[in-house]
Amino acid sequence: MVEWILLHKHRLSDLLHYLDDFSTAGPPQSFQCAYNLNTAISVCHRLGLPLHGNKCVGPATSMTILGIELDSVNQDHPVQINQEFRLDLQWWQQFLASWHGVGFWLYPGMSATTDLEVTLDAADNKAVVAILTTRTSKVPALMHLLRDLLFSAVRWGFTFTAAHVPGVKNKIADAISRFRWQEFRQLAPEAHSCPCPIPQLLLDSLTPPP
Repeated sequence: MVEWILLHKHRLSDLLHYLDDFSTAGPPQSFQCAYNLNTAISVCHRLGLPLHGNKCVGPATSMTILGIELDSVNQDHPVQINQEFRLDLQWWQQFLASWHGVGFWLYPGMSATTDLEVTLDAADNKAVVAILTTRTSKVPALMHLLRDLLFSAVRWGFTFTAAHVPGVKNKIADAISRFRWQEFRQLAPEAHSCPCPIPQLLLDSLTPPP
């Protein structure tokens, strides 16, 4: 809405918008940037929109936008990205190449009906729960597994979440993690006597590249 008002009602030019961040540009030694900034601030005030004082900066030839420093004079500050960022870009490239362009968003507070609930000893690990809920990790090997899980989720149209369950309430998983097999058999007599082997193809796909 704010972008539409600035472009169509006030005829601002060279306006860039990403989520709730706005930036503008103009010729050197001109009043265009100052006019655009003052107009945008005035419109936000009239609409009752709060502004972050530290972000209302300029006009200037150098400033940081979305964490990237832009310098219109030197123009010699390349953006440095690490290997994990490149892997994220590859993930999006692979996903968008096969995406049909339609997605559904649930209203805040709503959640889909649970089709499958899995309980495991990792649910007693708050670090694992944080990784699954935030969808990120600083460990490259874990990010490789997480990207694979997220790609399967978007490909097959399912969502997942995790919740921390203390060991005293997660007795079956707690017995497995402590190798208390007799206790586990008593708590879950219907469990198979032998673990299910993981297919080699799946293991290979979960192994991060060197």
